[in-house]
Amino acid sequence: MTRVSQNDLIDKLIGSRGTIALLGGLDTGKTSFGLSLAEAARAQGISVGYVDADVGQSTIGPPTCVGLKLCDGLAKVDATTVRNADELGFVGSYSPEGHLLELVASTAGWWLMHGMPGVSW
Repeated sequence: MTRVSQNDLIDKLIGSRGTIALLGGLDTGKTSFGLSLAEAARAQGISVGYVDADVGQSTIGPPTCVGLKLCDGLAKVDATTVRNADELGFVGSYSPEGHLLELVASTAGWWLMHGMPGVSW
């Protein structure tokens, strides 16, 4: 297996454009990597919508909600600047288990509403 640096991976993902979903176990760095990826894309002038579907440890908006932050107007993308959501979807649970419909419904309309070709969540 070939190891790739985080910066090389970010460059490759930004070059491919489109929607990027980060999935993984608890406390594996998904949020940190996602914020770094969103910041790198924003810095290159790419329109970024960041979706936080971690209802138990929300970075965008309050817990039990899926949050969306549109990053185009931000000077920098980090955990502080994305905190206030542009859109919220109420899931009503700290766990995604048994709430797939609410998670999907909270995000699906945002692509249509905001015309976002690529969203990182």
